[in-house]
Amino acid sequence: MSTSTLLIIGDETAARETMVALLEPEDYRILQAGNGNDGLAIALRERPDLVFLDLTMPGMDSYGVCRRLRESPELAEMPVVMVSALDDAQSRADGLEAGADDFITKPFERTELRARTRSITRLNRYRRLLEQDERPGFLARFDPVTHLPNRRLMEEHMAELLRKAAHNGPRLEVISIYIHGLHRINEVFGHALGDEVLRLIGERLRESLHTSDMLARLGGGEFIILGSSDMPEDESARTVRSIRQVCERPLQVDEQVLAVSCSMGVALYPDDGATPEALIQHAETARISAEESGQTCRYYSANINATSADSFRLEVELRQGLLNGEIEVFYQPILEIVSGRCVGAEALARWRHPQRGLVLPGEFIAMAEESGLIQGLGHEVLRQACTQARAWCDRGWKGRLSVNISARQFHDDGCLDRLRQILDETGLAPSVLELELTETAVMLSRAGQATVPLDKLASLRGMGLRMAIDDFGTGYSSLGRLKDMPVDTLKIDRSFIMHLPDDGRAASLTRAVIDLARIFAMDTIAEGVETEAQRIFLSGAGCNLFQGFLVSPPLPAAEFETRFIPRAPAAAS
Repeated sequence: MSTSTLLIIGDETAARETMVALLEPEDYRILQAGNGNDGLAIALRERPDLVFLDLTMPGMDSYGVCRRLRESPELAEMPVVMVSALDDAQSRADGLEAGADDFITKPFERTELRARTRSITRLNRYRRLLEQDERPGFLARFDPVTHLPNRRLMEEHMAELLRKAAHNGPRLEVISIYIHGLHRINEVFGHALGDEVLRLIGERLRESLHTSDMLARLGGGEFIILGSSDMPEDESARTVRSIRQVCERPLQVDEQVLAVSCSMGVALYPDDGATPEALIQHAETARISAEESGQTCRYYSANINATSADSFRLEVELRQGLLNGEIEVFYQPILEIVSGRCVGAEALARWRHPQRGLVLPGEFIAMAEESGLIQGLGHEVLRQACTQARAWCDRGWKGRLSVNISARQFHDDGCLDRLRQILDETGLAPSVLELELTETAVMLSRAGQATVPLDKLASLRGMGLRMAIDDFGTGYSSLGRLKDMPVDTLKIDRSFIMHLPDDGRAASLTRAVIDLARIFAMDTIAEGVETEAQRIFLSGAGCNLFQGFLVSPPLPAAEFETRFIPRAPAAAS
């Protein structure tokens, strides 16, 4: 690009020359005007990339000059920075009201002056190129939907700032923003309307930022902001809140009123990285961490990166583990609470990792849900469990087999077909299998989904399977909903059982669940029973089944078989 042109308008020659001296090493073409009228004439003739306008001038004052610039069709978009020895809120407000883009105070701080000038002139010249829309390579540097800079242009701009910031330059802040809800808008209203939502959000963000900040769209629903972090912590927090409000304010597109949400992550230079790639990546990592923890915004830290890297490695290893047959099913006995007789087993996934050893579900199930691996994992567990149960049934076992199914599996359109296929392949009678869904999964997915859970539950029951609600008591059930649900079993969550029998509140809630199940002719299974006192209390309260470490932890198939599966009678001689 050619050299940027600056115009300094002010009646004090010494002040103008000071600015020239400070900016001269940056290789700008610098023009000067001693009053407002001359400044307007030069601006109209030279079209500078940035105008510095002294606040106090005789004749036409700075506010008048700024208004005249904004009223001119040729100069309306020209960046204007007001310069003053005053730093009061009213002066700033008056300047911004007149049309100024930014405000800088005298005496000048060299680093700040140079940094702001670089950012504003570069952005203004990119804006001009964008307006022309005739240059070669437009799509290589600009997003075609929002007309904002793309990742390539953002990284180029950031690299230039970082080179100049290396020597006591300004601290920089990179904010990654992700707009949630676009996928749903595209599905319901079409991609044209979704693109308009993106364009409007980009426009809103651009209008809300300082002129020296740079906004880019990286793709999908992700935007990135590059700005200065040399601000008090409370002001930085206000900036984040402002961005959220801008993004989440309802939008009207055509006749539709739409709402989206956003999550953000922030990385700082030089603390969190020294290259554009590292800063953008770390801001994105912080944003993803915010999403996972249910927060709106998080600042990057090495701990977040380590956790993210571990999670990514674990996901890659689980993908490989599924291919290598490293998933193994353990079985925990389900017993009658009075007689102690084993009447069933719950199938539970374990991962025999070649280096980590036996990995428990708490370390990989949530990650499998988030990554989409839960479909393959759930299918493998169900296939193994049904194959094993069929072998035990051939030996005379009369028990039931309980297998957990995730909400994602349950709502998948191919869920019923895959179940039928596994039952056909293994030859297991459907009446042996009981599928467990968490209370939260069943109740939260009941409304507003394309696949209605009650209908799907009824279809599964129609196939001859039993249905259970797992972790009952921790979710959103109501008596009215429960009575309509085609369910055979309620499993009382271990968070109640662990406090029995001494905790009065836990005891009352447990009795209420058992009474509720009895009213609806459902079985109750108490999870996590670890003491004889808990078993005695549950028996007295009317619970009919239990499982837990009091009798046995989950066991490998061979060990479960030895302890709980009857031996086939010996053949007659």
